[in-house]
Amino acid sequence: FSRYDDFILPPIIRKEIRNATLENKGHYTVYLPSYDPEEIVSFVNQFQSHQFHIFARVDESYQIGNAIVKTVSVDEYLDSFRTCEGLICGAGFEAPSEAIYCGKKLLISPIKDQYEQAANAKGAQLLGIKVFESLDASGALTWHKFLSSKDLVRMEYPDYAEALVKCIVKNVEEGNEYDDISSLEVW
Repeated sequence: FSRYDDFILPPIIRKEIRNATLENKGHYTVYLPSYDPEEIVSFVNQFQSHQFHIFARVDESYQIGNAIVKTVSVDEYLDSFRTCEGLICGAGFEAPSEAIYCGKKLLISPIKDQYEQAANAKGAQLLGIKVFESLDASGALTWHKFLSSKDLVRMEYPDYAEALVKCIVKNVEEGNEYDDISSLEVW
């Protein structure tokens, strides 16, 4: 999420996010595929003053209390994300980066035993982003703090995807290591 070293590039933010008209309709978009959707629904029902759009691998969308469980769909996810107050997701890289770029509140949960997820969670924490480990009492405390907070992180990430592709092609054409990004000035 930040420049930790010379060879670190910023996230590439897809055009659908860069071009999105952002709103805040007050709900939270939830994408936690490593959790059972029923477990998430049960957990979020303790936060009755908040609405949640939970994306999960289910056959049909349904609503229970303050939670709408939605089938996984790129278009529906993008619409929910575009209009959410905040995103609650795994500690991958794409979704958290998009939330940071858009200035959406962000709460993440690293998937257990996944080194990349643990590293991303640590990087996010360095920016002040909240992290939870499980849907238990400790997690509930973190969610409560997150939901009641106005804190968010917003970072401008340059749109350099085309320049990166050109750099790689040039390296190949010139017989250089294709992943040599030393000439690419992004940050």
